[in-house]
Amino acid sequence: MRIRKARGYGSFIVWMPHSVLPRPRQRPARASSPAAVRLVQGMHPTDAKPEAASGCGGSFAVERLQQSAERFVITRGAKGALTFDGETLTEIPPHRVQAVDSNGAGDMFAGAFLYAITRGEDFPTAGRFASLAAGRIVAHYGPRLPAADYRALRAEFFGA
Repeated sequence: MRIRKARGYGSFIVWMPHSVLPRPRQRPARASSPAAVRLVQGMHPTDAKPEAASGCGGSFAVERLQQSAERFVITRGAKGALTFDGETLTEIPPHRVQAVDSNGAGDMFAGAFLYAITRGEDFPTAGRFASLAAGRIVAHYGPRLPAADYRALRAEFFGA
């Protein structure tokens, strides 16, 4: 299994499950192997996807992920996000903006979250930064911010 091999090299593994909605001519998504989920060190399913990762629906899906994944983040669009650092489940509030285009929001959230983690921030702090960054993306058209906006975003949040 590739995940086991990556863990053997000391890699930090983040899994972003794909949509649970089957595409035409595809089999419906099935629950991930519990053994695979236990090997993942970070997980980022969106609100529609904890079911794919856990095989369950609703809040029970979150409870099941808490039992099987070391850590995870669930993005919930306009409802914010949930982070679980292995001990504490934290609700991350959304940054209220006038959304015009959601293209790129998930990638921005994931990238900003991982950036904050690599800075040594905890999961709740990383989640708040990621929520702010994703809010900035949806407030304008297109999946990217201008380069200067990234620096301003970091300075605004981290004060550096």
